[in-house]
Amino acid sequence: MATVLPLTSVTMYLQPDGTYATASTGLDGETAVQVPVTDFVGMDDLDANGSETASDFQALAQDVYHLLWQSLGSDLDDPTRGVGAEDSLSGTTTQFLRNVGSIDAQLKSDTRIARSETTVNGTSVSVQILPVGSVLPISYSYSPLTGVQLVKQ
Repeated sequence: MATVLPLTSVTMYLQPDGTYATASTGLDGETAVQVPVTDFVGMDDLDANGSETASDFQALAQDVYHLLWQSLGSDLDDPTRGVGAEDSLSGTTTQFLRNVGSIDAQLKSDTRIARSETTVNGTSVSVQILPVGSVLPISYSYSPLTGVQLVKQ
């Protein structure tokens, strides 16, 4: 059995305009930068400058996004969480909808969430959560066409 070591750094690409990209754009003046991996915001919820979340509300929004995106068992901090939406986007409709039933149950276990509602419309899934003490919900959607998205309110 092979030993898998944790990722300790990633390559980000500093763009001429001062923002970072996770893949090379090929622009003149782009610089590859080795960035140490710590507990940073990842994937497309990373802002243009690689900033961490700035509020509890942003942290919750990020955590729910990761729950939808990550495969069950892939989060070392909590291997009981994860829906794996990204893994199923190119599969059959059955594969795509396989883990939808677990979303609300997983969200219910988060004490920061007052309630959640997941709905399926064909091959599109919408998830809406209401944070404790908030009147405005946070909404997400995912489908084979769009991937996982935080829906801007």
